[in-house]
Amino acid sequence: MNRHAPKALLLAGFLMLALAACKPNVPVPASSPSAPVESPEETVRTFEGVLNLVDTGLDYLVLVDDDGNFYRFNLNGVSTDDLVPGDHVKASYTGTLSAEDGSITATLTALEKIA
Repeated sequence: MNRHAPKALLLAGFLMLALAACKPNVPVPASSPSAPVESPEETVRTFEGVLNLVDTGLDYLVLVDDDGNFYRFNLNGVSTDDLVPGDHVKASYTGTLSAEDGSITATLTALEKIA
């Protein structure tokens, strides 16, 4: 066997390792904070209905839609001082509305009287 063959094989092995370790110089984009994904609980929606009941002691109110369904909202500090039962209102809220069970599933973010 040729005396230089083991050296050549060793050199070829090192060369293959060196080339395998090289990666193309591709710029990596700078990481930036991504916008948080909004869940249904965080999305602000609106609902128009008739004010039926305000219970500041239990911190909720009830609105009725045109079909007679009752929806309960947590007041969350939103003022109802200028409102009386029977007023048509527009409620901004987070969470989900459910007329099925009597539980409070939505939280008010704003409430305004509409004509």
